[in-house]
Amino acid sequence: MGDERSVERDMVMFDATTPNPVARPTFSLYSQLMAIEDEHPSHPDIAAMLTDQTSACKAARAAIAAGGEVQVSDREVPHWMVHGIAATRLRRSLKRGLPKTLGLDETVEILARHRGEQLRTGTILAADRLSFFTLYFDATGTELLACSGVKRSPMPSTKDSIEP
Repeated sequence: MGDERSVERDMVMFDATTPNPVARPTFSLYSQLMAIEDEHPSHPDIAAMLTDQTSACKAARAAIAAGGEVQVSDREVPHWMVHGIAATRLRRSLKRGLPKTLGLDETVEILARHRGEQLRTGTILAADRLSFFTLYFDATGTELLACSGVKRSPMPSTKDSIEP
């Protein structure tokens, strides 16, 4: 059988400066609060774009203001894919009775108006990890079309569940 040296020889190590030849990143990650304009001149001010497209926009703005992580896709995706995923999420949440979704019904309606177009997507993960938002942009990424979100209940700590 093989020894430890043969395993080490077959392993390829990557550090932070070595690009991964297999994985191609779909999202460019940046923190809205920590990004400097010169670092990401192509990323618009997401918080300013979150006006009143859907009922999730206010909560998404608050998540960014509290230090949430914002990701914006560098790639365009077809309407049918984005709309199909959002519509499936809506059907499943209605079927399961998940009241913690925000703006998903409005998002599906808005996306239906953009049939045949290429779109971009993005996400916001709240700093407390209890809220997650999906952003939907036009093909250029300069116009925010819709925003939907989901809020998770905080997990009870193990200290709280143990009674003396």
